[in-house]
Amino acid sequence: MDDDVFHAIAQSIADTPAVQEKVVTLAPPSRPLGSASNPLRYSPELMVDLIINNPDYSSKQLGEIFGKPQSWVAQVLASASFQAALDPRRAEVLNPEYAMTLEERFRGLTIRSLTVLQEKLEAGKALPDLTVVKIAELGIKALGMGQKVAEKAAPDEAPKNSSEMVADRIMAAMAKRKAAEQDDAVDVEAVEVPNG
Repeated sequence: MDDDVFHAIAQSIADTPAVQEKVVTLAPPSRPLGSASNPLRYSPELMVDLIINNPDYSSKQLGEIFGKPQSWVAQVLASASFQAALDPRRAEVLNPEYAMTLEERFRGLTIRSLTVLQEKLEAGKALPDLTVVKIAELGIKALGMGQKVAEKAAPDEAPKNSSEMVADRIMAAMAKRKAAEQDDAVDVEAVEVPNG
């Protein structure tokens, strides 16, 4: 290619006005996301959608959307209806605070509590005796130790179900009634009395 042709092409490109990209702006929603003055109506599915689509929302913000306090959100998260709505979509939730089951939350709380306790003990910080005793008690219960063991039935005696127990009680009551009736019965012998 000739230098003059190359310079001509380059000059034509430089002289062409730049094409600007169109910027598309979205109009604000006609109804703002719930607020204290205009709260959304709660449903477990809506709450799950909000949590999935807005992983950085705090429980306070979620409460405000529904016009409720933060404590209400904690109650909703613990409810069976919310957990049932969340279960099929739990993997979509990015915020672990909302994705955890109640058992997982308690396990996490227990682990964190034990970590804090261990840090305090290792740092030589004094703890009230009652706190130490309560922690030991909870630990023993968590390990399944120190609990009363249910008395076992004799090996030859199979445990009865409730219908068998009811049947036994009815039979015992009937036998008791029959015995009582026999005690009240008077034996009468027929004696022939002659006329006259």
